[in-house]
Amino acid sequence: MLTGLGLLSFIGSNVLALAQDNDRRLLGYSSVGQIGLVLAIVGQRDILGDSYFFVAGGVLITHAVAKAGLFWLSGLVPGRVAHRLGDPAGQPAPDLRLRQSFVAMLVGLPPFPSFYAKWDLVHALVAADRYWIIGFVLLGALIEAGYMFRFFGFAIKRAAAETLPRFAVDKVGVVVAALAAGWALGFAWGAASGNTNLLTLVPFLFALAFTGARTAARPGSRTSSPSPGSWPGSGSARTITTRCR
Repeated sequence: MLTGLGLLSFIGSNVLALAQDNDRRLLGYSSVGQIGLVLAIVGQRDILGDSYFFVAGGVLITHAVAKAGLFWLSGLVPGRVAHRLGDPAGQPAPDLRLRQSFVAMLVGLPPFPSFYAKWDLVHALVAADRYWIIGFVLLGALIEAGYMFRFFGFAIKRAAAETLPRFAVDKVGVVVAALAAGWALGFAWGAASGNTNLLTLVPFLFALAFTGARTAARPGSRTSSPSPGSWPGSGSARTITTRCR
């Protein structure tokens, strides 16, 4: 019963959010949908067992932090129409790097707590052969991702004059604090998940990128710069074009 009501709220609220062009209304419908998802998780306590609080808590706390940041960012922009966020003729958009992290939290991307929570939820549902619940959860999540990325896309397209208000604790400071909390909680949930903590792989990825860049810059490599006096792409590229003809 709880699972059915939760899934109905999750999918129904996300469908209604598709037609919203007011940013706060859109975030409000998303909040109702997230609470519906938590209610559906509560209905699956019989199969989640000891991980029940980990799964429900991960979704709930991620939603709380992300919505706090997005609503605060919304308050920094006087206009309420989503497609005018960052309009060069109007007010500049808040910093996109802040916004994109909060959107990633809401749609359940790694390395935030909701990712680990939904990962464990799907594993438990598969083990119990409750594939129909997985289908409805994925449907609602895809709808939510669609309108959240559309919401973020409006800010990208119109962010010609991207600036933030002068730093103040009651404005930008609160948003930065929410962002830091989201990343810290992602590290904590990753450590408690029993799986690989994705944030611990970041230094390794940076090392791989650095090694790849050094290798590409070595003399004699395929990506080395062209010889003096020649235009980029004028040597081997022309030979390859001639052979293709």
